[in-house]
Amino acid sequence: MSKLEGAIEALLEELQVQMNQVADTKKTINTLLRRIGKEPQFPDDAAEQVGSSSLRIRPDQYYGRALATSVEEFLENRKKATGDQACSPGDILVALEKGGFDFKAQGWKDDDRLRALSITLGKNPKFHRLPNGTYGLLSWYPSIVAKKERPGKAGATEADEKEGSDANAA
Repeated sequence: MSKLEGAIEALLEELQVQMNQVADTKKTINTLLRRIGKEPQFPDDAAEQVGSSSLRIRPDQYYGRALATSVEEFLENRKKATGDQACSPGDILVALEKGGFDFKAQGWKDDDRLRALSITLGKNPKFHRLPNGTYGLLSWYPSIVAKKERPGKAGATEADEKEGSDANAA
């Protein structure tokens, strides 16, 4: 990448930050107008996105790295660049391919990558499959994390069972 391309990428990132700040300012103005009984002045739109070019993936970014680490990094960077969280396994696959991830080292066949990736994401507790088929990081969904950590009758620990039997003995 040339110096000019690097400068363009840096400026695009800075522009996105500025656009996010403008959107926040518009939302604040609208909120204040509503509080005094006036109509909002701006549409309640999210910040305009500079474009997918602000999510830059180097050709060697994921080469030689673990799959879960690479996917997690992609999802986090995508969220920072675009504000979007969950995405389809197909989008994740494209990003990994663009970043030089070595699927042959995983033993995955070219025509079976998407299926293998979906299965792998589904088995990894770091990732959460949403009802619409997209995947995000489980840490982005605190209410889901709380449900998974809440011990139910089937998931009671030995300490819980012992405590219950001690109470019955008293």
